[in-house]
Amino acid sequence: MAGALTALVTLATASGCDSAPGERACTLVGASSGVTADIPGKAGTAYRMCVDTRCDTRTAPADSRTGTGTGTGTTQTSLNVPLPDTIGATEVTVHYTETPQGSTRPTLDQTLPLTLTKGQPNGPGCQPTVYQGRLTYTTGKGLTPRQ
Repeated sequence: MAGALTALVTLATASGCDSAPGERACTLVGASSGVTADIPGKAGTAYRMCVDTRCDTRTAPADSRTGTGTGTGTTQTSLNVPLPDTIGATEVTVHYTETPQGSTRPTLDQTLPLTLTKGQPNGPGCQPTVYQGRLTYTTGKGLTPRQ
């Protein structure tokens, strides 16, 4: 009987049931600091986003209708620049370019400020604490902060 009780206490502790009465247990949702942009990419176009010295570059995949990068279709492209969790809720500078296939010069070259916001996906007092910024693409304007 004592062995069964010890096993039950061990199982309860290992499964996160060891919070003191009145304490809130933290969930285990993961997150990381960084800047993300969602872009309706044109097939074959190279997209680059930098935050300070960290960058992400993606080329939109081939047009699903033609199987090549020369079609006129669009595909969703996401850029993500990871940042250290210690960055804080600060303003960063984002530099964004898009260069069509076959070109060496960007058709859009944009620099904009972005304020990172604090996030705690598991609630106050629980880890992780992250700082994130989200951008969205608007035709004719390029990237703008997502509200």
